Amino acid sequence: MSECNNTADKLKIDDDNIIREIFSGKLLDIVIELMDNQLSEQQLLKKLDIYPMRLKYYINKLLEYNIIECVKNDIVNQRVNNVFKLRKDDIDLILNSCSEHNLELNLLSGIEKYRNMVKKSFQSVCANPDTANKQAFLIIRVSDEKVKEFKCELNEVIKKYSELEDKSEKNKYLYMTLLSRYDEE
Repeated sequence: MSECNNTADKLKIDDDNIIREIFSGKLLDIVIELMDNQLSEQQLLKKLDIYPMRLKYYINKLLEYNIIECVKNDIVNQRVNNVFKLRKDDIDLILNSCSEHNLELNLLSGIEKYRNMVKKSFQSVCANPDTANKQAFLIIRVSDEKVKEFKCELNEVIKKYSELEDKSEKNKYLYMTLLSRYDEE
C-alpha cells in the first residue's frame, strides 16, 4: 500500500487548514489508534473499517505532515504491509505550537488518558458483573437550550457525588460524561 518514507525531521504545519484536517475525521482516528502501539496497515484497516485506498490516502497525509513514520515493511499474502508508529515528538510539537487551536489540542492531549480509562472501566465491568455498574449511551436531537439545562443538571450530579468521597474506602468507581454534538458520517 503506502510507501515507507523517511521524511525530514521538521513538522510540516503550514496553515490552519492542515491543523483542522489533522483534528477531524479519519486522520485523528489513525492518530488515536497509533497512540497505543505500532500498527500495520492491515490492522488499521480492521480497526477503522475503511477502504484500503482511503487508508492509503490518510497515511500518506500523516506521513507528509510527519505525524507518523513507517518503522518496517512486512510481506503478508504477497503484499507489502507497512507498520507505522507516531512520531511522539511531533505530536508534542503540534500540542505546543498551535495556541489558537487550544480546544482541539487539549482534546488530543487528553484522548489517550481518556481512552485508557474507558478501556479499564469496560474491562472492570466485564470482570465484575455483580458489582454496581451502569452503562448508558444516548444520541438525541434536541435544542441548544435543552442541552444547556441538561449540562447544568449533570454538573449538579457530579458535584453532589464528588462530595461523598470517602478516602477510607478501598473500591473506586469511575463516572465519565461526554456531552457533545454528534455528526454521523
